[in-house]
Amino acid sequence: ADESGRKLEKIPPALIEASLEHSAATNDRNACYLLGRMLAGLKTEFIGASHPARSVNLRKAIALLLKAADNGRAQAWMDLFHLCSDYRSSVGNPSMARFFLEKAAASGIAEAKRRLGALTLKEAKSLEHMEKGLSLLYESSIHGDSIANGIIKTLVLDVNGCEEEANSGIEEVQQ
Repeated sequence: ADESGRKLEKIPPALIEASLEHSAATNDRNACYLLGRMLAGLKTEFIGASHPARSVNLRKAIALLLKAADNGRAQAWMDLFHLCSDYRSSVGNPSMARFFLEKAAASGIAEAKRRLGALTLKEAKSLEHMEKGLSLLYESSIHGDSIANGIIKTLVLDVNGCEEEANSGIEEVQQ
């Protein structure tokens, strides 16, 4: 149902949760991911808005999402980042949130690359760190992230004047 975009509104949520529990016990990464999202109170399309999990259990949700992420479900890294970046939450942990964001970026998630790139630029204390942040933003923008593209555009300042003068000035500085 999750893959096809269908909703299971006629099946009781407790039955869906029990089924996912059974599959998650066999290390099924998709079951771990979906059950983790349910237990975290995150939106799950296949159940529909009217059927949340019986109760939110963030610690169990984190464990299941971590298992799913370790088994190759890349989006789980982003869910872990969002859960741990909420400082009001019982699982809020900025260091872990940064770790999960780095893992999500390494998995190729454009949003993660954008967020990590912007964060790296914000914290940059050297040219090397600035270049790393810009590289992440660029990677995100070429994957269609319009927000990353907008951030990059704010870093480019228009300069008035003759292009020949600019090129000769660049050559002079390079020498």
